[in-house]
Order: sequence, then C-alpha cells, then structure tokens
Amino acid sequence: RFIIQALTTWLYVYIFTYVYYVSDMWGYVGCLIAGFGVYQLLVPCSADPVSTFQSRYQEIGSVVFAIFVQGLIHSMFSRHTPTQLQIKAVDNLSKAFLASYEAFFQCDLPAMQAGGRDAAMHLATCKALLPECDPKLKAVSCGEKDFKYDLCAQVLRSLEHLEGEFNLLIVAAKDWVPNEAVRGEADEVMEGQSNATTGVLETLMSRQAMRPVKEELMQALGNTLELFQTLISEDDCKDIEYMRASMELEAAPDLYKQLSGLNYGRPERDELTNDLRARLTIAVRALENSEYHLYKVTERCLKEVPV
Repeated sequence: RFIIQALTTWLYVYIFTYVYYVSDMWGYVGCLIAGFGVYQLLVPCSADPVSTFQSRYQEIGSVVFAIFVQGLIHSMFSRHTPTQLQIKAVDNLSKAFLASYEAFFQCDLPAMQAGGRDAAMHLATCKALLPECDPKLKAVSCGEKDFKYDLCAQVLRSLEHLEGEFNLLIVAAKDWVPNEAVRGEADEVMEGQSNATTGVLETLMSRQAMRPVKEELMQALGNTLELFQTLISEDDCKDIEYMRASMELEAAPDLYKQLSGLNYGRPERDELTNDLRARLTIAVRALENSEYHLYKVTERCLKEVPV
C-alpha cells in the first residue's frame, strides 16, 4: 500500500509539474494543482466515509464561494475590461499615425519624430494588452460577443510594418548624425542632436504629384484605421460601406518622373547618407510600402464584414 501511494503521489506531482514547465497558458494552473492537490493524496484513509465526504463538500463549497466573492469584487472595482482598454489603445494609435503622416506632408520634422515616438508607444501598448483580450480566457461570456482577437493580432502586425515605413521617412528626411537616435528620443539626446534636414521634405512637397499622393495616402490611412476600429468596437458591422483598397500608390510613377528631372548636384561629402537622390527614393518607396500595408489591413478587415 505504501509503495502504491508513493508512486501515485509521485506520478500526480510529475504530470502537473511537467504542465507547469511546458505550457505557457496553463503552466500556473498546473503549479496550483500540483501544490494544493497533492496533500489530499497524503490524507490517511478514514473508516467513516460519511464524515470524510461531508468535510470535503464543505471545503468545495467554501472554495466556490470564495471564487464567487473574488469575481464579484473584481467586477465592481474594475473600471475597464481589457477589451475596452484595447479599443482605447487602438484609437490612440490611429490618432498617432494620422498626426505623424500629416506632419510629414506639412514638412514638420520635429512633429514627425514626436508622432513616431507616440505611434511606437501606443503600438507597444496594444501588443501588451492583446493577450488579455483572448476570448479563450473568458470563463463566462455573459451574452457578450467575442473580441475579434485574430483580426486584431494580424492588423497589429501590419501596423508594425507601417510604423517601420514611417521611421524610414524620418531617416530619409533627417540629416544623418553619427550615434544619434532616429526619432530623437528624449532619453537618448547626444551632443550635436538636431532636427536639421537638407530640403528633402521641401523637395518632395514642391512636386505637383505630391498632391494626389497626399490625398490618396491620407484617405487610405483614415478609412483603413476607421474600419479597423469599427470592427473591433461594434457588434453590428452590417452598415459598413464598401471601401476601395489599392495595393499600389497610383500617383507614385508620376512622382518618380518629376523627381528624376531635378538637378541634384554633387553632395558635400561622398556618403550615401548625404545623397539627395537616394534619400528621395527611400522616402517615395516608404510611401508606396505604406499604401501596401494599408491595403493588407483593409483586405483583412473586409473579411470580417458580413455579406
């Protein structure tokens, strides 16, 4: 009997300890089961099963009541659910992207750097909150529709690429200084830090083709982010109007032609970072890629719209 009890206890602890080490989602639960469940296997056998079962049912009732009280207190004092916080974070991220690209078209490099920092911060917040919004973590849905977790995860990955393209716009616009942060973070300010730009933004904005580029990109940005917010925040998405999504920036070829006719001259230093032609090409290419990532977001969102 002793050997059987020892083997049973060891096997029980081994299984749930193994779950603790290998499972990301249920590891903590496995640890609790192994820790609090093993002592039941060590209780001596009783000759009076009635009293034993009575005490066990009392213990189960106490645990269930404690869970109920804890859940009630948590619901009373929790001002916002993770889903509500995620929707608010996505709204802040959308505003940051709109302000960032608007600053680009206004030739405002400091505002671009500030917008890039805000977008990165809000994107990190969205990614941190996302695991808490997984519908699988809900014990009871209480009639609420599940949060579109897969949609949000895929869109955030595309928006992460969009943030990278905007950082390229800052790199192309800003004069290169060794060992200097691209977005000009306040905690990384070094000697010689500046917001100088040798006319990259002004050269771009002086081209006639930039007007349709701005209209096309800003419209796509606004519509795409609004569609995404609507899908994750509203239960009824039947009233969403048809949206036109373009994979390519249609005005980009005209912009390339207008830029190719400029007289760039020779840079003061023979470095690629000072080559105006290369920097303009990077900027236009980043705008094209931005349009593409917005198209991918729109394409994914439209799959969630009921026909």
